[in-house]
Amino acid sequence: MERHSKESGYDLVLDVRRLILLFALLIVVCGGFFLLGFIEGKRQVVQTSFREPATASAPTVLPEPPRTDASRAAEAPAKTLEDATRTQLNWYETVSDTAKSRATEKNTPAAPAPTVRPAGSKPQAPALAPKPSAGVTYSCQVGAFSQRKEAEAKLSTVKRLGHIAFIEATQSKKGYFLLKVGRFKTRAEAAEMQLRLKKDGIASFIKTN
Repeated sequence: MERHSKESGYDLVLDVRRLILLFALLIVVCGGFFLLGFIEGKRQVVQTSFREPATASAPTVLPEPPRTDASRAAEAPAKTLEDATRTQLNWYETVSDTAKSRATEKNTPAAPAPTVRPAGSKPQAPALAPKPSAGVTYSCQVGAFSQRKEAEAKLSTVKRLGHIAFIEATQSKKGYFLLKVGRFKTRAEAAEMQLRLKKDGIASFIKTN
């Protein structure tokens, strides 16, 4: 009797262990199914999120309402008014361009008329400036002295002012000594020297050599 009770107790312990193992196995299987379901649901959510922007970006095209005779009749006067306005604007632009072209023609100076020469006539040579005579020079005469010492004294005064001067003796009977400043090829250069001498307080006149 005691042995039978021990065996029954051992069988009971085995049954409890089996139940625990079965329960643990069931939990593992349920966890596996739950994990698979979670992964599958997440994958579907990701696919749906990728599909939604493409679907949202496509604009909804509404069908155009049918055009009736009344709408066509209303569009006809609008087109006629637009054509009339465009024609009037083109006319104003044409008038403006014509006025501008006429104003430009008035402001443009007329071209000089060509010079008509009689047949057989020779073309006139251009006027040339007169050339100075060969060997003729111009000087500014400061004074004429009867004695050479007086001429030399005046010469030193002129040279101190920075001018190039010289004494020229005449071949007349009285024998004057002429004090002159510079030797210039043209009378204009001599006139410039005359102005310089005048600024320095020296009177002179132009004389040829």
